[in-house]
Parts: sequence; C-alpha cells; structure tokens
Amino acid sequence: MPSAGLSLLGFMDRAQALAHLTSACIPGDSDEAALSKIWAAAKEKLGAPILGAGSPSIQTLPPAFDAHCRAVLSQAAFRDGGSFSGAFACLVEVAPLLTPQFVVDRSRLAHHRAEAREATLPTALETCLPLTARSEPFQTIAGPQSLLLKSRSMNVKFIRGGLFDGSVLGAKFGLSSPHVRVARYQGRCYIQNGVHRAVGLAMMGLTHIPCLVRDVAAPSDTGVVENATFSLSALESDNPPTLAHFIEGRACDVTLRSLSRILQVSWGEYTVPDE
Repeated sequence: MPSAGLSLLGFMDRAQALAHLTSACIPGDSDEAALSKIWAAAKEKLGAPILGAGSPSIQTLPPAFDAHCRAVLSQAAFRDGGSFSGAFACLVEVAPLLTPQFVVDRSRLAHHRAEAREATLPTALETCLPLTARSEPFQTIAGPQSLLLKSRSMNVKFIRGGLFDGSVLGAKFGLSSPHVRVARYQGRCYIQNGVHRAVGLAMMGLTHIPCLVRDVAAPSDTGVVENATFSLSALESDNPPTLAHFIEGRACDVTLRSLSRILQVSWGEYTVPDE
C-alpha cells in the first residue's frame, strides 16, 4: 500500500523533481503544471540553509556504554578489511548530518519511535547500535527451478553466493547493516545508514544519538549512489540537504509508492560435451 512520506524534492531541479513525483510518489494531480507548483512550494519550504550543515558536534559516549560498543566493534565488518573497518562509536548531533537520501517513510519513522519507546540515551544505544540484526518479514514463492523471496524491507539483500558446506550451491541472503553509520569525507559528515532511526529519535527530542563514525577517502563511501541519491556536488554545496530538513518540517509531504525487495535464485542441470 502507498504510505505517507517526506521528500526533499525542493533540492532537485525541475526535471528531476517532476520525475521523482511521478515515479517514487503518487501525486494527487499528475498534470505538469500541478507538479511544477508542488516543486515550487517544496523549494520555498526549505527555507534558509542549515547552519553548520555537515559539521555536527561529535561527543564521546558515557563510559557505562564501553562494553556494548566494544562488542559491536568486535564484529567482522569493523575489523581490518571489513566493510566499515576503522569506525569508532560516539554521540553525533543529528540535525546537521548531510543526507544523500531523497525521502523518509512516515510509517518507518513511527515504527522506530515505537521501538525506541522513550527518548533516552540507553534506549537510543539499543536502537542505533544493536548487538544483533533485527529480523524482517518475508515470503517465498517456489517455482519448478527457481525460488523467489519478497520483502517490504529494503534491508533484505544477497550477502554472497557460492558453494556452502560442500553440498549446497546457491546464494545466502541477510540484512544490511543494523547500525547507524556516519561517513566523514573531507571533514563533512554524511549519514550512510539509519536515516529513519536518526530522524525518528530526533523527532522524539534527542539532539545527539549513538553512531559509528568512519573517515573515508572516496566519495562512493559516503552513501552517494548515481541517479539514486543526491549528487556529491549537491551535498557539497552551500545549501545541502540535511536531516534537519526532515526534522524541522522543511520537507515536502508526499504519498510514496509501495516498494518490495525481490531476491530470486534459479537453477538448472545440463549435460554438455567437454570438447
């Protein structure tokens, strides 16, 4: 089903905004003139640039949380050679974080606010830096020589494929990182994972939340994906998109199209000549 959402389409140019409104969203009126009015109103709603955008305050976590953070950072992703190796745990100011992400889903915000229950630092630690990944519901549909997995969660993904236990040939699936991650590139901080949790907790009154922060050397490590997020040039501008725009009511109300993640594997058995 479609869901209520917030979009930063005011940061887009007209062509991109109109394409966004008709592809990612369900506008009440798809007439080009009506869409242009929505875009113009969204631009006006952004207001003045966010003070200190990309430069949040970063604080140390209380010593009482040291054991929890050590347990998180002992996982393979944070050791040498891991996908987020070199990260450190700290408290990060939410609002000034740069966000490559176009939209947030209000139902996901509500889910994370309900999960957190209250705006306290211990609860935020469990929400932002859990020791184990949370499960996501999915369904499977079997074919004669294939298997399809469908989930409403975009966190479900293929982990790797290959030969498992010497007798299972296929693909392993799982969940993307369960942690709120911040990438710092050339001194500016980008939220790389956990936008809904960060915005949800900030809407509950927390100005700083526990995050894993890592200094990165490449723009691709900031969370920027060509044609799927805001460009690096937009995020490096004097008026970039930040989480404050979602938190402070500067984003545009939209109806988001329902999306599902589909994973599929298929197999076959053949006899071929070796020559």
